[in-house]
Amino acid sequence: MRGLPRQVWVLLSLTLITVAADFMVIPYFAVYFSQVLGLGIGFAAAVLTAFTLVSKGAQVLGGHLTDRLAPDRLLTAGFCLMVTGFSTLSIARSAPVATAGILLLGLGDGCLVIAMRYKLISGCEAGLRARVFSLTSVCFNLGSMVGPLAGVAVFAFSPSLTFACAAGIYVLSYAALRLLTAPAAPSPAPAASPGGARPALREILTHRPLLLAALLIIAFWVSFSQFQFSIPLVVTALDSVHGTTTVATLFVLNGALIVAFSLPLTRALEKLPARIPMFGGFLLTLLGFLLLAAVQGLQASYAWIYLPIVVLTVGEILFTTFASTHVAAIAPPHRLATYLGLLGLLSGLGTAMGNALTGALVPPLLTGGLPWLMWVIIAVVSALPLAALPGLRGARARSLIHSSSHGS
Repeated sequence: MRGLPRQVWVLLSLTLITVAADFMVIPYFAVYFSQVLGLGIGFAAAVLTAFTLVSKGAQVLGGHLTDRLAPDRLLTAGFCLMVTGFSTLSIARSAPVATAGILLLGLGDGCLVIAMRYKLISGCEAGLRARVFSLTSVCFNLGSMVGPLAGVAVFAFSPSLTFACAAGIYVLSYAALRLLTAPAAPSPAPAASPGGARPALREILTHRPLLLAALLIIAFWVSFSQFQFSIPLVVTALDSVHGTTTVATLFVLNGALIVAFSLPLTRALEKLPARIPMFGGFLLTLLGFLLLAAVQGLQASYAWIYLPIVVLTVGEILFTTFASTHVAAIAPPHRLATYLGLLGLLSGLGTAMGNALTGALVPPLLTGGLPWLMWVIIAVVSALPLAALPGLRGARARSLIHSSSHGS
């Protein structure tokens, strides 16, 4: 694609390969911990939760460190942690060793996500950032589809070998990274304030455009996270015969739509200020849940369930691509990686809030025959931050000018 440097394509290719390596084992984590190692479902749930928390925290810390150091150091640390984590899990036979392995993976994942994202967008023009974020999403979805297919055969033969293979892929990917890409420079230092956690935190908490975007990002993940959590629960509960197959087709449809339409949609809208398609994606997500409520409330043919999933997926494409673009645009140059790291933290916070809410709602609403009401509640709760949008008018003029000048 014209306009993108060769290094960006190398990094995108490595993203696809490493995501495929991750998904060789991710679908089988719970089985490995609970059945192969015999540590129980409770242990599996606990360590996977710990992985998520450590990864999100490492993204924030990794962003701060990337802004202070060359991102290649974080990339090296991330690859080393991933190789060590997968290798540890390949030889794990006890709970402490398995826990150590999964925590190493969480740290490595957090470092890699931010350092790789920073290196990707720092290697291209600001006007092409939306396209790069879109291509990253395409690579992630392709990797998440290819990985399980490769992993299932190896896992059936030897679960330990599957983790060892993932470690080997990361070793080869790091070698390719060193051979085919040039080192990236660290972020430019702030002109008048010393580096450190306190100045960064103060700057973030007083940056009104970021705080308003953060409200919308959290609200989006409160709702959209239910695609992976409560939608499968409700669909399988309502149709015990075909529910599992329906859920599988919903996920295939979601991934296929992202791969097919993410880049065309991004190219069609990338000239607009990023906050406009970001907000449009948020509204489409709310509309998707209201359509899902209508399909289930009216007891329409189950074929109609694919319509709200299409709307949700288009909303996901627009929001995730342009939220990243918007946050990168409003970030001060010396805080770019830190702001990108906050995206992971905000998505994790929204997901946790959404899962807690629907976890409490699913049982009584299913028992009462009102599953459709949950999607209405999710849409209403997620829409609450819209009340804060008038605050955009009160943002300082220089913040808006800064955002617009960077394509936001």
